[in-house]
Amino acid sequence: MDIQFIIFLLICGAFSGALFATVKIGSALFIVPTALLFMPVFQLPPSALIVPVIATAITSMVPILLVDWLHYMKTQQIDTHSLIAFAPGAAMGGVIGAQVVSLMTFGTFGLLFGLLVVMAVINVLLLYRPFAESSKWRCFAQLSQSAFRLPITLLIGCVSVMSASSGKLFYTVMLQMHTIKKEQVSGVSTGLALFVVVAAMVGFSFPAKAFALSGTHYFIGAVHLPTCMVLAISQLATYLLCRNKGNNLDKGVVHISAVIFLVIAVLRIWIN
Repeated sequence: MDIQFIIFLLICGAFSGALFATVKIGSALFIVPTALLFMPVFQLPPSALIVPVIATAITSMVPILLVDWLHYMKTQQIDTHSLIAFAPGAAMGGVIGAQVVSLMTFGTFGLLFGLLVVMAVINVLLLYRPFAESSKWRCFAQLSQSAFRLPITLLIGCVSVMSASSGKLFYTVMLQMHTIKKEQVSGVSTGLALFVVVAAMVGFSFPAKAFALSGTHYFIGAVHLPTCMVLAISQLATYLLCRNKGNNLDKGVVHISAVIFLVIAVLRIWIN
């Protein structure tokens, strides 16, 4: 890796770690579209590298999610019953999603990433409007406790990985419609995201389709290890620096700005 590429990775990791610390937007959700948009600058073909980009970005989230989850466990902001109930489906979805990514086309990723952006918009509405307390949304709680619980959480995990996400966004929206306490939503969704990412890391290490690229040095399956290390370290550093910083207004502005960026990014991906 040349120095320009390392600097680019450090900046991506720093911004994504800060976003996760302030508004809990998964870092892969920021890293992947940014990498795809800037790849032509480094004379790299985005469509040919979509698999290692997604695999490396998602795997790099393991340290930051683990530290965040341990924080919620220490402060007892986790509904353990819900986490245990939803965890098997999340883990299975992570593995399956990682396998499907190796067979996925760039066009499919564009469609799924668009779905993820729609969910990001819905999440903003749920957070900053009184929809979350409506009985209309609470009806979903019965579904999440039924026999459909496993397929729902599995599908969320699978689609999340395919759309370059840890699943935290999807699970946050799901849990906001669930009956757990509002202050426990972030902790449970972080735990589920950690299960998805760890499971996906295993799936990316042994992809369904062998990853072929000239000069594929330092790859573990579809994960580029040096890039993953740089992203993981920069994310964790800025996360620890920015955690518990800023007031609600600051976080609201950052959250809305990040969603606007995602909307612009998905439009750029579709146009290209």
